[in-house]
Amino acid sequence: GRSISAGMDCLGCMVLPPRMAGIEFEDYTAYSRRPNPRQLLREVRRRMDDVKPGDETFGDVGLCWIHQEIRGEPHHAFMLVPGPDGRQRWMVHSWMEVGRVSYNPYSSPWTENTHSFFQYRGLD
Repeated sequence: GRSISAGMDCLGCMVLPPRMAGIEFEDYTAYSRRPNPRQLLREVRRRMDDVKPGDETFGDVGLCWIHQEIRGEPHHAFMLVPGPDGRQRWMVHSWMEVGRVSYNPYSSPWTENTHSFFQYRGLD
C-alpha cells in the first residue's frame, strides 16, 4: 500500500517520502508478498543510486532479508533515519509480520541482514 491512513507496505516507505516532499518518484507495484530479489534490485536500481558500503546515511533506503531460508536475497525495504537522540541509526519500515509501520534501532539482526543501500537521485 501507499497510504499513511489506509496502509503501507515496505516499498511504500521508499515511495511516499519523496512524493510527500514534492519530488517525482516512479512507483513500483509489480511484486508479491515475497518479491523476487533480482527483480526488486533491478527495479530499485532503475529509480535510485547505489550507496557504497559504509557510506549510507539518514534518508537512504536499505534492502535486506527477513526470512533466513532466502538469506542473502533482499526482499524487504527500509529507510535509515535518526534515532530519538538524533545521532543513532534507526530504521522505518512496514513489516507484514508486525502488521504496522515500525520505528526501531538499526541493529542486529538488521545490520547483518542488510544487502545494500540506495539514495534518491537529484538530492544533495
